[in-house]
Amino acid sequence: MRILFFCLVFYVCSAFGQDKVYYLNGTSKECKVLEITPELIYIKTSESSEYLYRSQLLLIQFKNGSTEIINTPTQSVVYNPAATLKPSDNNSGSNPLLHKAGNLSINTLAPCNADIAVFYEHITKSKMFGLGIMGAYNFNIHATLPNQFIAALPHAKKNYDAGLTFNFYPGRFENRTTLYIGAMIKYTQFNFDMEKDSLGITSVSYDHKGSQLATLLTLGTHTYFNEHFFLKTMAGLGAFRLRDNYQTEFNLQSNRNSTGKMHHYTYLPKIYIGINLGFSF
Repeated sequence: MRILFFCLVFYVCSAFGQDKVYYLNGTSKECKVLEITPELIYIKTSESSEYLYRSQLLLIQFKNGSTEIINTPTQSVVYNPAATLKPSDNNSGSNPLLHKAGNLSINTLAPCNADIAVFYEHITKSKMFGLGIMGAYNFNIHATLPNQFIAALPHAKKNYDAGLTFNFYPGRFENRTTLYIGAMIKYTQFNFDMEKDSLGITSVSYDHKGSQLATLLTLGTHTYFNEHFFLKTMAGLGAFRLRDNYQTEFNLQSNRNSTGKMHHYTYLPKIYIGINLGFSF
C-alpha cells in the first residue's frame, strides 16, 4: 500500500510539473517549453507567452527529468532563485524579436496589378507603435480593373504610389502573431487623356496628369516565422477627393451613357489589401 501511495504521488507531481529554464545570470523560471529553434526558444508561463534568445540561457530542465544544455558559461554561474531579473536579462513580458526595429517587406499581392510595392516600418522603443513609408511602381501600359477609378479615364496609366503608415500594436509583440490597427496616407499619380465636346465636335487633349490622395484606416496582423522573417497582412478602407481635371473627366465618363439622373462625384472610396513578406533587422 505504501509503494502504491508513493507511485500515486509521483504521478500527480509529474502531471502538474513544469519545465524550467535556467539563465546565465543565475536565475530560473518555471514554464512550458513550446518550441526550440536554432536561435530562439518559445515558452509559455501562467502570465504570457514569450521568446527567449538561446544566448540568454544556461540549460533547460524538462518536467520528465531530462536536461538540455544550451550554453557553457565562460565564468562560474551561481544559482540564485531570489535574484531579480533585469530588463536586459530577460525582457519579461515582451518578445525579444522586437529588438530588431527595422522591418522591410514586399506586398506579394501587388504583382497582380503589375505593381512592385515595398514597405519599410520602424518599431519604436515602446514596442507599441510603428512608423513607416511605402512606395510602388506600376508596369502596366494601361490602368486595369484593380484601379477602376483610374481605368475609367481615356488611355489612363497608373505610374506610382507613395505613402506613410502609422500602426498601433496593443500586444507589444508578446506573441508570435500580433494584431495591429493603424492609418495610411497614400498618394497615387497617373496620366490620362481628356475629352472635350465643343459644338457637337469631340476633341481630345492628351497626357494630363492626375492624382489620388487617400486616407485609409488599416487593420491586420504581424506574424514572426523566426528572428528575422515575418508575414504581415493588411486591409485598408478609406476615401479620396476628386480634384480639377480628374474630377471633370471622371464625371464625364461616368455620365456618358446615363439616361437618368446625372451624377457629380466629389469623393470616392479607396481599398488596399496586402500580404507582405518581410525581413527584420
